[in-house]
Amino acid sequence: MRKTTRTIVALFFLCLFVINASSQKKDTNEIKEKILYGKMSGILLQYDPGIDYSSLHEAYRRLYPSLPLVWNEQQEAYGSQMPLFFAQQKPKLFRILVLIAADLYAEQSVRKRIDRYADDIRSSYGSEVILVTVSGGYPKEIKALIQSYYYGGGLDGAIFIGRIVPAWYEVPNDHYWWEGGYGYADWTCDLFYMDLDGQWEDTNFNGIYDSHTSGAGDVGPEIFVGRIDTSTMLGYGEEIELLNRYLDKNHQYWMGNISFTRYGLAYHDHDWRNETTFYFNNFFGSGNYESRKWNSSDNPVTRNDYQNKRLVHPVYEFIETWTHASYIFHDFHTGGRLYHYDIWESQPRALGYNINGCHAFDWAAGGDQRFLGGSYLYNQSVSSLVAVGSTKTGGMLGFDSFYQSLGKNNCIGKALVDWFTERLNSGEEKGYIIGWHYGMMIVGDPLICFQHVPGSDFFPVEIYPPLNVSVKQVENRSLFFREWINVLTWEANSENNDSQVASYRIYVLSEDKLVLLDQVEQNVFSFYHRNVKNQEYWYALSAVNAAGEESRLVYVSIQ
Repeated sequence: MRKTTRTIVALFFLCLFVINASSQKKDTNEIKEKILYGKMSGILLQYDPGIDYSSLHEAYRRLYPSLPLVWNEQQEAYGSQMPLFFAQQKPKLFRILVLIAADLYAEQSVRKRIDRYADDIRSSYGSEVILVTVSGGYPKEIKALIQSYYYGGGLDGAIFIGRIVPAWYEVPNDHYWWEGGYGYADWTCDLFYMDLDGQWEDTNFNGIYDSHTSGAGDVGPEIFVGRIDTSTMLGYGEEIELLNRYLDKNHQYWMGNISFTRYGLAYHDHDWRNETTFYFNNFFGSGNYESRKWNSSDNPVTRNDYQNKRLVHPVYEFIETWTHASYIFHDFHTGGRLYHYDIWESQPRALGYNINGCHAFDWAAGGDQRFLGGSYLYNQSVSSLVAVGSTKTGGMLGFDSFYQSLGKNNCIGKALVDWFTERLNSGEEKGYIIGWHYGMMIVGDPLICFQHVPGSDFFPVEIYPPLNVSVKQVENRSLFFREWINVLTWEANSENNDSQVASYRIYVLSEDKLVLLDQVEQNVFSFYHRNVKNQEYWYALSAVNAAGEESRLVYVSIQ
């Protein structure tokens, strides 16, 4: 039940001036492989984009100095208190805090859409949603406000809409001095707002945190945080216009109008070509992703391929990209730099992204005009809604727990919390953990899931897709006749019993839509697509039971 404003005020000041309460350490799953942080940092040290980030960050801090906090909890003047989908189901999330820049919420068009968004959350998750407008604020004040709700009734996550003051962190020599190091580094750090019981200190009193210890609790996150802030992309339009457009397409997701392909792409450039992508099996299922890695012969990873074939492809629901980067470009080994405006104009199609590139989410460096991560989401694409990335030199390593969580249809905010918790308790050298991971954050809606919309009428069919789906092209030729045929083959899934599968359906992607080519009997394990042209073809196959219910789709392609 909602705490009264008087109680929240009391808890706010209690959290601001009193030592944080302690919490139990979090259980973590053992990581599957040893991560060579020293080796990885060595790769980063070989690349220098020639950008003075500290100067850009100082310019941002001068542009937006911290002011005293003014906040106001809003009355819930939207929707019904009853969840639409969770009447007979237990909610996965029960309390969400939405912090909104007060000047934005004063705009009627924005207020209408934020109220609708809050209603979407309540309807899908069955959650209590608390809207609070804020202006100004020092990071410790914003954090104390969040803590007051967390300790005053519990909290799963916080969503920042508009310009909410960032916390900053600094180190004297990033990625360890005895390995060469990067020298001084500072960056915006949303982990500060996620960890509600650890101890953060500014030991030299310059307004930038430089120490993070367990304090009375631990260093791990208690909640997730995501930012929806179009004031970071003013080089592409007015803040309100960009925000309203984003909230409109986000609403389409919650209404079930954005389709799920449950197929991913791992795209690894030259310096990470030897890194495994096996963890993607935890996400959409075994083999239901494409792994593209740089090589010196028939190289499938280039700047132009990524922009013109991958970003715009309708099959990829989630894309993980691992390249060298800066706050304004990807830097591909083959093809060179892909800038923020190239991505903006491409209108990427995937629902979500893991952008593993240094400073790709360094929105402060962009001086409110542009940054690489924002170019993926705030354009006119109808489906790109959320991304994770880093505000500093570093990114994500040890991917397993992140994709395992997404595979359970946890929201991306929860997945980032699960990953952070595992990494922070991994026993790795703290300097490497800070250097690689303390800039990780979410841009866009952190409540997005990738298996199905939370709370929707989704009941997985107990039938499994065919296995070992493959396609090859053959020539059918006679004296007066010649044609090319794409031959698809597959195998029965042993997880299905003999009577479970009645048939198989074969689809082809045509003009961004899957078109049914044929439905064959359960004892048929091949299909001939005749008279094909010299072009790329994408196919999808499913197993079908006697009631006409389909398994998830399995994709395969041929050039």
